[in-house]
Amino acid sequence: MPALSVALAAFLTAHSAAGSSVYSFEVLDTCGADAKTPTCSLAPVCEGTGVLCVPPRWNAFRGGWVRHEQRATAEARIAVIAKTLVATANRMVTCKLPSGDVDFECTPLRWGGGKGQVQSLSLFAATVALHESGLREDVQIGAPPMGRGPANESCLMQIMPDQIAQNASWISEDERKKAQSKADQEQIARQLLGTSPEALGRCFEVGMRALARARTQCAGDAGTFAAYGTGGRCGAVSSGWVTERVRTLAAMRASITGGAAAKQKPGEKSR
Repeated sequence: MPALSVALAAFLTAHSAAGSSVYSFEVLDTCGADAKTPTCSLAPVCEGTGVLCVPPRWNAFRGGWVRHEQRATAEARIAVIAKTLVATANRMVTCKLPSGDVDFECTPLRWGGGKGQVQSLSLFAATVALHESGLREDVQIGAPPMGRGPANESCLMQIMPDQIAQNASWISEDERKKAQSKADQEQIARQLLGTSPEALGRCFEVGMRALARARTQCAGDAGTFAAYGTGGRCGAVSSGWVTERVRTLAAMRASITGGAAAKQKPGEKSR
């Protein structure tokens, strides 16, 4: 699994806007936590007049002074994303805890593919996350103004709030039954937001269960992406956005296995 995580992180870093997104930020601990009195210089953070070089500024949502996310910070964040994604796929398929012990309360996710189930599920989920969010930091944590989708979709896999409870194993049956109001659904949706492995794991669990359901609704790779993106409509398989996801998945598979198509550019666009 570590090798898959490393290879996946390399692909995701290469095909996202790591270190160049105008929407992704990093908190500067050296600037302190006082919104009015920073303990760092407020000079441009790099040479040039572009938006990525603007001086640090206070961000209330993130609770600190921030600058646009640098390449090294983005790479480290994406490495955690890839590691957590693969670990979640392994848990969903095998029902084994990180310790190796079997989780007897777990219901295995039906994905198919024999020994390659974990890798296949990981790559499908990674493709969705890459296209839905561009792996942007603001989408990962749900930061305004662009971190949530137009329908208040949540986390890297941009999941509708009213679709989360049915796929969330960590909430109780009572919570699941009560999750009818928008307020209750939003409370659960926020549990998918953040940079921690725990928040990422919840995001990927819900997304993977939705992908598995989509896989049974529509045939093939294109059908799976179409059903996931539309809520079950298989007729979208010829849409351009579906074609882009299929192309990215193929490039990702080739990259992971070292195939000739590994250099193919996916053609995805960040939100």
